[in-house]
Order: sequence, then C-alpha cells, then structure tokens
Amino acid sequence: MRLPDFKVEQWMNDYENDAIYNMTDTCVKALTLQELLDYEDFDFNELTLDYGKITGDVELKKEILSL
Repeated sequence: MRLPDFKVEQWMNDYENDAIYNMTDTCVKALTLQELLDYEDFDFNELTLDYGKITGDVELKKEILSL
C-alpha cells in the first residue's frame, strides 16, 4: 500500500533542529545518562546490572512455600 507523504513530519525533519523555539514537538528533549543521574542521590558506582538469580529469589520462594 502506498501512503501519501506526511508533510508535517517532512517539514519538521527539515527545520526543527535549527529552530530557536521548537513548539511543534510531541515529546521532550531526551536526557543524557549523566543528566538523569544528576537528579538522583544514590551512588551508582557499585551497582551491578544483571538478571539476578536465574532460579528466582530465595526469600520469595520460602514465603510461597510457607502458604
């Protein structure tokens, strides 16, 4: 199926990055990771990102078994 060009999107692609005031966007400017972290007091330096225990949380399983 051939859809007609979406003129507003084409116009925004051409001009939005050079605008002094961009009042056409439907979203906000994305934050960098550092900007996001600057809002938080937690020290992320020792944080390890992983899946956790593959077999599930031991304490949760104990609680379920106690029912």
